[in-house]
Amino acid sequence: MQSSRNIRYDIFVVVVVAVILFLSASLATYDGRDNLSALPKALAYVHQPDIQYYPQNQQIQNACGLFGAWTADLLYAVLGWSAWLIIVGLVALEFALVKNQTVFAPWMRTLGWTLTLFSTTTLASYLIPRDWSQAVIGPGGYLGALCHTALEQHVAQAGGIILSLGVLAVGMMMWTEYLVFRAGRLMFAPALVAATRMLPFGLLYGFLRWFNGERSTQTVRSIRDLTTASRDLDSTLDEESTSIDQTDLPRTIKIKAGGESSELPAETIRIKPVT
Repeated sequence: MQSSRNIRYDIFVVVVVAVILFLSASLATYDGRDNLSALPKALAYVHQPDIQYYPQNQQIQNACGLFGAWTADLLYAVLGWSAWLIIVGLVALEFALVKNQTVFAPWMRTLGWTLTLFSTTTLASYLIPRDWSQAVIGPGGYLGALCHTALEQHVAQAGGIILSLGVLAVGMMMWTEYLVFRAGRLMFAPALVAATRMLPFGLLYGFLRWFNGERSTQTVRSIRDLTTASRDLDSTLDEESTSIDQTDLPRTIKIKAGGESSELPAETIRIKPVT
């Protein structure tokens, strides 16, 4: 029996799982006190970790050893807390690979994930206290600090936060195809609608009802009512057409003689039986 599996596809699935587990373990067990002075020169050229604590650990505490500690330090330094977004993206990719689903508009999804990454690093740099940071540069990493500085120079702090939230919303819509917003609507919209019933004005309440999907429900109900009414009308017409007395319809007999033909009322024709 010939197998329908693709060995290269399956190997790629296993590699993605291994990368997810390695990055998760490295980030979860990151310790800034790990001594990374024994790094190979090739890795040191790419990223030289900053010494944040002294004295440093005599032995590497990271679960993935020296290379895991260096990888975690690199990700936290560049992306800050948003380094976990890489794992989220890889997990979503792994689900699609395991289910063997076709990923529609992959470039749009990738662009949405990239916008989400930029916006989350910027918001982390704005909103998360520096004491919570795993890197010297701050909770948003170098990328968040760069975006934070650029926005601060042109639109100030409030404008930077607003723009970052807008980019985050657009990125999440492109990346998840509104999945996050639908989940949020199911979780929070009913509570918000219940709370707005106490407001003296119904504008916000009406908007939240529309946001909660009641508008689309009413539209579907209207379409269903129109369809039901149309079916009732068709059935009524059928019943009326079948209730017409067939005896009331005029009956004629067509007589053809030679090359001529004529139609005569049936009542005027008398047929004499042959004896």
